[in-house]
Amino acid sequence: MAGEITSTYNSLIDEQGEMRIAVNDMNLLEKLTPALLSQSKALIQNAGVFIVDCNLTEDALEWLFCHAENIPIFVDTVSTFKANKIRHWLSHIHTLKPNRLEAEILSGIKIMTLADAVDVAACNCSHDLCCLDSPDQWLYWWFR
Repeated sequence: MAGEITSTYNSLIDEQGEMRIAVNDMNLLEKLTPALLSQSKALIQNAGVFIVDCNLTEDALEWLFCHAENIPIFVDTVSTFKANKIRHWLSHIHTLKPNRLEAEILSGIKIMTLADAVDVAACNCSHDLCCLDSPDQWLYWWFR
């Protein structure tokens, strides 16, 4: 995308590691349309893995999920607001990187303890809502 500005993200983190404020410019990703992705379909379908985040538009994510075939897809939900973009695609995701709040939104279950997280991860995996090898993959991200 010649002449476009790269997406940027900056945040301020407090002493406890909590984000206090963030600003971003993700306008470039609005231009990453299914039509544009289709122009690189052969290249994309020869990828070894897709690593994407929910800053992509819902249309771009849908195109990737529909054309991934057997390519593993790793997804970073990036925010509670954007996590819902992938709710209907969880069965297509190999590895998901939500934080606790994003995992609660996707699962609909409040996670207060490690046991809650184990229950949510086990439930999601047993209902084929995710394609993770084990609940431990979810726990790593929720309680890092």
